[in-house]
Amino acid sequence: MDEIKRKDSLHSSILKQTFIKSALVVLTIALSSCVPSQSGGKKTRGGSSGIVNTAASVNVGYGRVLQDNPIILSGNTALSENVNLSTLLRTQQDHITDLQYLEYNNCAGLTNSTCFEVTKDKLVTKFQATDGKWAFTPSSDEFMQVQMFSDMRSMFEKYNTDLTNFSETAAFLNFENSFPSNMIINNNQWFSQKLVGYAHCDDAPDNAYFSPADKIICLGFDSIYTQVKFVHDPTVLYHELGHALVLNAMNLRNRAKYAAGTFEESYLGYFSYDEARSINEGLADYFSYYMNGRPFLGEWAFGRFLELGRPMSESDSIHAPGISETSEGRLSYPTFLGYDANNPTAIHEDVHYAGQIISHFLVAFTKDVESSCSYTNDAARSLTFNLIVQTLAYLGDISSEGLDATHSGAPGFVNHSAANSLEWIKKNKPITYRRFAQTFARFVKTSIGSTPALCNGLSYNIQNLESLLDSYGLLLFKNYDLNGSKFVAEAVQKVNELNRQKTVLIKKNQLFLENRENKPKAYIFDGFDDMNSAAASLSSGTIEGTLSPTIFENNNLKYNNGNSLISPGELVGVLINLYNNSNSEMAGVRILANDWDHMDGTAPCNNFSDNFPSSTQGGVSVTTNPPCGVETQDNSTTAPVCFFQDTKDDATVWVGQEEYMTSRAIEATECLGGASSTKDCLIRSPKGADVAWYSKINAKQTWLESFTDANGKTKFNFSNIFFLEVSPSIPPGTTVNCRLRANFTNCDDCFNTSTTATGNTYTPHVNSGLEFTDDELKDYKYSGADPFVIINYTFTIID
Repeated sequence: MDEIKRKDSLHSSILKQTFIKSALVVLTIALSSCVPSQSGGKKTRGGSSGIVNTAASVNVGYGRVLQDNPIILSGNTALSENVNLSTLLRTQQDHITDLQYLEYNNCAGLTNSTCFEVTKDKLVTKFQATDGKWAFTPSSDEFMQVQMFSDMRSMFEKYNTDLTNFSETAAFLNFENSFPSNMIINNNQWFSQKLVGYAHCDDAPDNAYFSPADKIICLGFDSIYTQVKFVHDPTVLYHELGHALVLNAMNLRNRAKYAAGTFEESYLGYFSYDEARSINEGLADYFSYYMNGRPFLGEWAFGRFLELGRPMSESDSIHAPGISETSEGRLSYPTFLGYDANNPTAIHEDVHYAGQIISHFLVAFTKDVESSCSYTNDAARSLTFNLIVQTLAYLGDISSEGLDATHSGAPGFVNHSAANSLEWIKKNKPITYRRFAQTFARFVKTSIGSTPALCNGLSYNIQNLESLLDSYGLLLFKNYDLNGSKFVAEAVQKVNELNRQKTVLIKKNQLFLENRENKPKAYIFDGFDDMNSAAASLSSGTIEGTLSPTIFENNNLKYNNGNSLISPGELVGVLINLYNNSNSEMAGVRILANDWDHMDGTAPCNNFSDNFPSSTQGGVSVTTNPPCGVETQDNSTTAPVCFFQDTKDDATVWVGQEEYMTSRAIEATECLGGASSTKDCLIRSPKGADVAWYSKINAKQTWLESFTDANGKTKFNFSNIFFLEVSPSIPPGTTVNCRLRANFTNCDDCFNTSTTATGNTYTPHVNSGLEFTDDELKDYKYSGADPFVIINYTFTIID
């Protein structure tokens, strides 16, 4: 759960802590969300007694709710926290439900009949309406539950109506889209698990969140003005339910492919900071605009008192000077990744601020569709919503198909296996600003860009889209990837390079390990107390599996000594000090410490861009079946990221971990993962903690320098580091090389082929057609070196 901090406090979240070289505090991470919001003003007293909202004033099944938040309803931006909400109710009664409880039934995809229900909090069961009526005093717990239920129902019904209308439209069905066939008929458009709304969470001061694991939405309250409840601001609910709809859309294809409970859901974001979570936040903001057409989030709940409001249009007066709805004034990537409209000079690395680039782009795109297609704003919002859902369904597909056979001519079969797809979504080829923008543009191009019936009979000029994407710095791709990385014969449909005026792409060789004099190559965190806290967090579900009991037994680390070095038996956090040598901001930088194709059995390959190690140092370049460093679809040739220096025949050579075990007579029973895990016996990065993210690195700086404030402090996220488990059996003095991989979102040469090739280029995979210059690299290539910069991090084990 994220936590909102009041404006007069340090700008940080529960996941952000002050950077100290020898210490690391890691708090438990949950994939959840909060909603910052907007401005202040003078307080005024509430008005008259207002509407008497009692059971006697309404019909059976009816009640009254606030139609918007108090700021909007009153027109008073300085509204008092003590406002009498009864004065903001309308006399007209609202239909709530004819059922005896606040539950919405008959939803598609559920084995039971309820798709969502609302109660006060997790400790209170559903209440039953008095005489079937739902009218209560606005300050009561009952009113808050009715309010939340009414807003959830409105959003769900709009979502489901738009989803159904588009998926059953003849013109829509005639283009290649990602909705699974017969989605509505087969009732696959909604979660297979009931969603529960908590209208007043006592344990959520200054917070609201959606928990994807539990399918729970929790709305909190202002910690100082406790009478201010977030449920009274529908935009907060729209944002949090927006996260639920994002998760739902991400798994549309998965539910159609797999039986309930047989697959792991794919998420839009996996780390405390990654670009997918930033996009998720931007989409959740946009879903508020999708509901009310107002490009601002949370005027009352967060904005009035916390001064943390988020606009969604550059025309909003809250923005800093110079920001405008011009190509030069847009909230562009990556410059505005940490931008806070309420405090433009603050330094942030936070998914909520970064997400504003997506929300602003989508609002601008909606306005462009409204104009180009002569649509109403509501119709343009619905069309944009459809394209978002298309994009998410495609990107979240873990079947490795992406599109149905009815659209693509053959069922899916992207060139990596379904078994590896989650690893790709999380780490190797995650959803970034580049991938989201490219996939969204793909569906724009194949829908309104080529089917006038979907644009009110008009033609949508795809050049408009490219120019708009570029004004947001999001024209990060060179082609539309229409073949979806499949092995099909198809010419690459490139973007118009003349439209790339603002988006800057950087060569990957401009990113390398810090090499300036007296500058560290990495920072090591190994303090006993801090790493015990980290280990507890990692063991609570962050990692895929468990930490080795060899070093973490009975919830306690045995060997961590706090000397800021890597020692036998420790769990350490590693912050790699990468340097951006270019003259532009580098963004979406990620470092992978997971297994990849870089070894030939027990010897490291040396035929990559680093040419390391040499043949005299034990490196190999060509063997048979397959050649060294050639990737396989099933990842069968991947190897641990770290290998060891050893002595053989009086020569110093580099060897794999199994070879080193044999050399030093280390038994398999001593391995971190047990006797069956000899490949990564002695040092490994736990799955789920084997990726580090940096939102951006300024030109001619490291990430640390880019995020150090005027006081010399740097705030960081859990996701800025990766972890290593070090076996106590490693002799002190051993030299280790971890061959890491890194790339970044605005990379010029990380994602595309550079030459035209024909035939069976990527042995042993069958390529049935041509591959053109600037075609997307095939997915399986992301288990190798081509999309990445190789970072050799060498260190010595010190006792």
